[in-house]
Amino acid sequence: MSEVFPAQSARVFVGRDRASARGTWEIVGEQIADPINTVQIQCVKSTRTCEEYVASIASVGESHYLHLEPSSYQVLRWSSNEILAENDAETSCRHVLLRLNQSTNEVTQTITSNSQKGCETLGGESLPTLESPRVVRMVDGVKAAIPYYEKRRNEAGKGVSSNARRLIEEAAKQTAAAINR
Repeated sequence: MSEVFPAQSARVFVGRDRASARGTWEIVGEQIADPINTVQIQCVKSTRTCEEYVASIASVGESHYLHLEPSSYQVLRWSSNEILAENDAETSCRHVLLRLNQSTNEVTQTITSNSQKGCETLGGESLPTLESPRVVRMVDGVKAAIPYYEKRRNEAGKGVSSNARRLIEEAAKQTAAAINR
């Protein structure tokens, strides 16, 4: 797969009637399942809602799939530079608290479990209970993607190098055997 880069910079805007943010999600202290992602959030004060759209590239073996996941939030608080919103915790496996802050140019999610037993998603996937709150932050997509692709290139390079080394060793053994006959 060619290298695909998400939106470059994380940006936050909080206005009197509307707010928006864009960037790439990164889980603090954990590996995110789909690190190549781009996020767009739109909030409307009159409806007290925020809509989040996450587009990501999911890799399964050598196949890659584009995935779009929308989410809705209800605004709890709207100030001149910050919005606090939450998902519908009653119909979701996890409670998500979304914070957009224009002063610090930060967007974060704090995610907690809704049950001590975990839960099952609509797709039938079982989600375990989180051991502690998960913090997700919006970052510059290019800066997040570069280490991901560097790691993939290094892993690919190691495989090629060891394979090439094996072929050279086999050829050397065959040559030595032919000379010693």
